Amino acid sequence: MHQAGGRPAPHGTIRGFEPRDAAAVHRIGADTAHFGDPVEAIIDDRQVFIDVFMRPYTTHCPATCWVAEVEGQVAGYLTGCLDTAAFDPLFRRGLLRAAGRLLAGRYRVGRRTLRAGFGYLRELASRHPRADLAAYPAHLHINLSALFRGQGIGRRLMLAYLDQCRAAGVPGVHLSTSERNAAAVRLYRSLGFDVLHRYPAPYLSTVNRQAVEALIMGLRLA
Repeated sequence: MHQAGGRPAPHGTIRGFEPRDAAAVHRIGADTAHFGDPVEAIIDDRQVFIDVFMRPYTTHCPATCWVAEVEGQVAGYLTGCLDTAAFDPLFRRGLLRAAGRLLAGRYRVGRRTLRAGFGYLRELASRHPRADLAAYPAHLHINLSALFRGQGIGRRLMLAYLDQCRAAGVPGVHLSTSERNAAAVRLYRSLGFDVLHRYPAPYLSTVNRQAVEALIMGLRLA
């Protein structure tokens, strides 16, 4: 089990997120957002990605976020939420605020951002399958800096979060990924996650200009 003060590990310490970690977590998220590569491959201004997909977690769910620290440096993170249904309105409000900033000219906008925006609208409007939130109410996102991959850090982040979910009585956890994230899929499967749904992903297919299949994976905890 994870100890509250953080546990030493061969490749660093897994501990709870602290406000001082926000800048590093946001940077790693943007540096790895496109199948492990920087988000600039699909969005002109990384601040859009940070404001929409990162800040809601570090602002509203800090108690269920985790970081891996190696020699004083944040090497990776897991952002999570135990109650997706309660989190969704917070996420939508953040999305609307970002849309207002976009219209006000506060982000750098080019073809990549416009394509990503169109793809995300397609995703929101689609009727693709979703996880059963009664069975899998919690969800997560996880990313590591390139220098620290393949060292077991992602597994330890996942185990810390799954311990937290079990302690809170959460019956199940889900996540979204793609088979293009082969290493991540192997990690999730090794921890017991199964594929709940697969579908052609409107957003990923739009920004990649080719068909990309998304996976929704889930793990029952009780």
